[in-house]
Amino acid sequence: MKVASTGSVLRGTRDEWEAATCESFINNKLMEEEKDRKRDKKSKDKKSKREAKDHQTDDAGNPFFDLSAKRRATVSKYKGIPLIDIREFYIDKEGKTLMGKKGIALTVE
Repeated sequence: MKVASTGSVLRGTRDEWEAATCESFINNKLMEEEKDRKRDKKSKDKKSKREAKDHQTDDAGNPFFDLSAKRRATVSKYKGIPLIDIREFYIDKEGKTLMGKKGIALTVE
């Protein structure tokens, strides 16, 4: 009679015990591989979402970055001078995102 690590008594021949142990080992490996695949898929999804956020542009073609649900940082040029514009936005009745009054435009210098 053999005692498993869980404390239960295993009955049967040595070959049956080895087969059961191998099957358990294989099942554990398969479950670990499945967890790894899911983890890799989640990290790829997060990375692709992050990349999609990094490449957003406004109607004028200027790149912008969402700071919160209503705030954005936009990189633009005015008379050839690069500007960083941090501004609040709102959504009008038609569902279009428009600039609000609150905000500041900073030069790079």
